[in-house]
Amino acid sequence: MPETLKFYMDVNVPAAVTKGLQARGITVITAQEDQRHQTPDPDLLDRAASLGCVLYTHDADFFEITSERLMTGESFTGVIYSPQTALPYGRAIEELLTFALCCTFEEMQNKLEFLPSR
Repeated sequence: MPETLKFYMDVNVPAAVTKGLQARGITVITAQEDQRHQTPDPDLLDRAASLGCVLYTHDADFFEITSERLMTGESFTGVIYSPQTALPYGRAIEELLTFALCCTFEEMQNKLEFLPSR
């Protein structure tokens, strides 16, 4: 069975979402616990990749960062984005859990996904 997708949480992701995923057995690393709470966004994206994680964020700056990387051919780890007020915590956890169980790290490469997905 393939390894479950792991997440790297940007500083703007509520702890309740992180804890909800961890309670369901999903590996989650936060920028805060990684001492990266003031790291520039492009470096945060690289850090997530180095840890084998997909980045989850509420920061729309990642639209530009991922677009630029696609245009220049620079690879990046997958990014899942949702506006901060778009989803209740429980729904965010459910949708991220679906990604974790259904996608591999390799399948998420060079992709920007949006929540809610349905």
